[in-house]
Amino acid sequence: NDRNRFIARVYAILTGQLLFTAGTIHAFHLNPSIRDLMLLHPAGRKVPLLGLLISTIAWWITLSSESIRQSSNLRWPLLIAFTVGESIAVGFISSV
Repeated sequence: NDRNRFIARVYAILTGQLLFTAGTIHAFHLNPSIRDLMLLHPAGRKVPLLGLLISTIAWWITLSSESIRQSSNLRWPLLIAFTVGESIAVGFISSV
């Protein structure tokens, strides 16, 4: 029973991450002006890289500390930061 709850929780988290990423990709495709801003404006070019940097930092912090992975109040904000960073980068890449 505990195993089933754990698996259901993991799938719920993954589903939320995939839905957010799909929504971000969809937003990039619906608004070509966002893509153009990121391609043509010097500050806009940094947004996908900033997304990757944020997700990499969140991943590294989570990876380097077992206490954060298990019981810290930071695990959910780090997971959200990772998801948002990756979604922005993937949304931009898919719209080019």
